[in-house]
Amino acid sequence: GSITDSGGAISFGNENLTTSGTLASGAQTVTGNVTASGTISAEQLTSTDDLTVADQASIDGTLTLASGSITDSGGAISFGDENLTTSGTLASGAQTVTGNVTASATVSAEQLTSTDDLTVGDDLGLASDAAVLSFGADGEVTLTHVADAGFLLNTNRQIQFRDNEIKISSSADGQLDIDADTEVEITATTVDLNGTLDVSGDVTVGTSLKTATIDYTDGDLAITIADGGAVTTSGNATVTGNLTVVGNISGGNVTASSLAANNITAGNAAVTISTSSGAITITSADAVNINPATGSAIVLDGTINVDAGVVTGATSITSVTQVASTSLKTPLIEYTDGDDAMTIADGGAVTFAQEAQFSSGVQTAGSIETATIDFTDGDLAMTIADGGAVTFAQE
Repeated sequence: GSITDSGGAISFGNENLTTSGTLASGAQTVTGNVTASGTISAEQLTSTDDLTVADQASIDGTLTLASGSITDSGGAISFGDENLTTSGTLASGAQTVTGNVTASATVSAEQLTSTDDLTVGDDLGLASDAAVLSFGADGEVTLTHVADAGFLLNTNRQIQFRDNEIKISSSADGQLDIDADTEVEITATTVDLNGTLDVSGDVTVGTSLKTATIDYTDGDLAITIADGGAVTTSGNATVTGNLTVVGNISGGNVTASSLAANNITAGNAAVTISTSSGAITITSADAVNINPATGSAIVLDGTINVDAGVVTGATSITSVTQVASTSLKTPLIEYTDGDDAMTIADGGAVTFAQEAQFSSGVQTAGSIETATIDFTDGDLAMTIADGGAVTFAQE
C-alpha cells in the first residue's frame, strides 16, 4: 500500500526513512537520510545536506544548487542534450558536453571536450607552462606555449593567409619560409637584414643602393665603392650605352666607340689612346693644344719629334701651304705628288730640281749661280759663261 496525506504533511521528524518501494508524489522535505533500494520520484526534491545517489539519478526538470557541488565518485554525470547553466565554477576532471555550457564565471577543467563549437565570450586561458592547443581530428597541428618566450607551431606546419599560396612556415630546421604567389610587401622606415642576401631574380631600388662592394654570383669581387663615391672595378668594365662621369676615370684601358670629356688628365702612368681599326679623329671647336712637359717632345709616327717649335725626324712634309714663324729645317722639299722640288744641302746650299721662277724678284746677300737669266715669258735675256763673261741676248 502507500502512505498518503490529504492536504497536510507527513513528518518523520529527524528519523531516517527506509523503503524498498517507491517514495513518490508531491513536495518532499527530508531533514535526515532517505534510503531507497527502488526509485525516489518527486515533483520537487529539496535537500539541506548532501544528496548521494549510489546508482543513477534522472532529472526531467531543473536541477538547482543553492550552494555546494555535484560530484561523481567514479561514475559520470550526464545532462543528455540539455543545456547546463551555472553562475559558479564548472571545474575538475574530464568534462564532455554534447549540448551548450553557459557560465558567467570560470570554466575550469583538466580536459574539456566538445563535439560541437566551443564559444568563449571573453578570455580563454591555458594556465600552465608548455600548454598545448591542438587542432584537427587527430591533433596534427599544435600550438605549444614556450615559457616566458611565446608559442611554437609544430614541425613544418603553416600559418596561411587568404589561401594556401600565402603562408609562413619552416620547411627545414634552421630555415624560415615566407611564400606569396605575387608579392611580399614590407613597409618600414628601415629594414635591417643581417646576413647574406640571396636574390634569384632582379633587384629594383627606388632611390639608391648603398654598398661597399658588388660581387659576381660566385663571390668574385667586381666593383668596390669607397667612401666619397670613388668606384673601382676589379676587371674590365663594359658599358653598352653612354657613360657619364662627373669626376675622374682612372686605371687601366678605356675602350669606347666615342669619348667625350672636358679634361683627360694623366695619372701616375702613361696614357695610351689606341684603336684596333679605323682612324683616330680629334675635332675641336677651338685650337687643339698638345703640351708635353718641358724637355719632352711630341712624337709622331715614332720618328718625328716636335719640341719647342722644332720638327726633327721628318723625311718629308706634304702640305698645300706651310708657314713657319722661325725656321723650317728639312733636306728636301717636294711637290704634293712627291716630285722633288728643292734640295737643301748641309751648309744651306739650295738646288732646284727644275727652273726656278720668282714672281717678285730675288734678293740675296750672297750670290746667285746660274748660266742664264730669262724674262718672265722665258725669253733669254742674259747668258753667263764659265769665267764670268756675260752676253746679253738684246741690246
